[in-house]
Amino acid sequence: MTVWSTLYATGLFGIPYTVATTTLHRLGAEYQGFPPNGILFSLGQPKTLRDVLGAAGWADIEAAVDNRTLYLPPDPAAAAKMTVAAGPVQALLEGQPETVRAEVEAALEADYARRQNESGIGLPAGFIVVAARRP
Repeated sequence: MTVWSTLYATGLFGIPYTVATTTLHRLGAEYQGFPPNGILFSLGQPKTLRDVLGAAGWADIEAAVDNRTLYLPPDPAAAAKMTVAAGPVQALLEGQPETVRAEVEAALEADYARRQNESGIGLPAGFIVVAARRP
């Protein structure tokens, strides 16, 4: 099975989140941070995985981080629009005025434009690949 690493160890989410929070700080906007080890990142550390799976009866648990590149839409504007509409950045921007949301989207677009290459806009995945067996 695969799970996400913690928020900041998952480039696909952590990089846009950092761009968004940096922009919010620059604007002086108040926000509720996304829990770095919560929700979709709750199994994001190999020790946590081993503890949870071991308690559930699994054995020989191996966990390895996989930072293969995942690609966003090749157009920076489309990628930024997608990012603010889902995941931790969407949660971060909940309740923010449209002007703040637009600033964050523009900052993401600029960041993605700098990351774009001939393959598209790639970010490290930050998966944890898990293998285990039932005794």
